Amino acid sequence: MPLQFNFASPNYASAVELALGPVLFMSVSMLLNSSIGVRLGHVMDRAKFLRGDSVRILDDEHEHELGVLRLRARLLQRAMRASSLGALMFAMVITLSFLTAFLQVDLSMVLAGCFLTALLGIVTSLIVLLRESDLALNNLRL
Repeated sequence: MPLQFNFASPNYASAVELALGPVLFMSVSMLLNSSIGVRLGHVMDRAKFLRGDSVRILDDEHEHELGVLRLRARLLQRAMRASSLGALMFAMVITLSFLTAFLQVDLSMVLAGCFLTALLGIVTSLIVLLRESDLALNNLRL
């Protein structure tokens, strides 16, 4: 039996209402990604500055700082991946909400799983971002 779209369904309004929350979360996820990208850019710029244009022998202090920068870059990469996963899952929640209304099928368990995964992605991203901030502040030299 082929799937039938019901374009006269009264469920569209409720689908739009249900999608507003995930849309807000998805925009927050993307703002978080933007913030992480800026931090990653600063880390990369500092690493390039320490390395210089030519290959040179670095002293122990600079080698230590480069090690910290590498760790910070890896943490920021993990935070960005988790945040992107969250945004992707929020997009899936929005898409599935509309499919539920159009196809009149029960996808509530799939929706709940996607929503939970999205929230876990955002929470993971924030925890990793806090860890990276702590690392940056602990290695700050004024």
